[in-house]
Amino acid sequence: MSDKKEQGIPFRVTLPQAPDAINADLMTTAEIHTKLQEGFEDIEAGRVQDAKAAFSRETF
Repeated sequence: MSDKKEQGIPFRVTLPQAPDAINADLMTTAEIHTKLQEGFEDIEAGRVQDAKAAFSRETF
């Protein structure tokens, strides 16, 4: 048996939590369908953004 102590990082690691309004794990099938339909309607109406431009903004 080894006398080494366990080593690790000195802080707790957690994953960010999605807001409930967009967390599919908390939605019913009908709610997911509604969110997807709203997204499709946004696309059809031209309410879109260029992905490269959107992700290059420093608003995160």
